[in-house]
Parts: sequence; C-alpha cells; structure tokens
Amino acid sequence: MELSSIKQNDYKLKSTTGGMPFNGTYSKVQHSYQQVPWSCSKDGLLRHGDLLMLRSKKTGGELVCDLGVRQNNIDESYRLHTSKVHKGPVSRNVFQIMKVEAADIFGSDSVIRFG
Repeated sequence: MELSSIKQNDYKLKSTTGGMPFNGTYSKVQHSYQQVPWSCSKDGLLRHGDLLMLRSKKTGGELVCDLGVRQNNIDESYRLHTSKVHKGPVSRNVFQIMKVEAADIFGSDSVIRFG
C-alpha cells in the first residue's frame, strides 16, 4: 500500500470517528459560548455563590477566561482578559464568587462586605 492511500485511509477514519484536531477545537468553542444563568439580586446585596459578569471600567470590556488554556507552573491558574464583544452570559464570562472559609469575622452569612 502506498503512502498516499495510507494517509487517505487515516483521514477517512479520523473524520468519521471525530478524531480530527478541528473537532476538539470546535468542542472547546461550543463550551466557551454555552449560555449560562447569572444572578439577579432582589435586595441589591452581593453574596457568595452569586454568578456575575464583570466589566472593566478602563477598557469597557467584559472579563473573560479560557479554561482550556492553563498558565504554566501555577496550580489552577488561567489567563484573563477583557473583550468588548458582548455575547451575553456565557460560560467564559460568568464567574461564581466562592467563599474560602465557612465562617469568617462576619459569621457564616453569605453577604459580601467591602472595607
């Protein structure tokens, strides 16, 4: 069997089984732009567990993150940037506020305080 026919057979096999590199990239893009819910505070307070979209005052863009690209040599760290292209609340630009400790100096309520 000559090399070109081996490559053609390999291509056909990968394209029918979803093994092409494009399929992985397309899957990541679909996940990044999947619409997700976000929080709406009825009393105006910010709480742990809220799902937020953040906007940079300087650039006017939304904070976005690509979870498919990890920072090297840093545990669980990802690169962030801002984007002026507004896709609404999607998985790459909605962040959940997490409480590190169950109780702190304010007790165990979920309200976030500044200052």
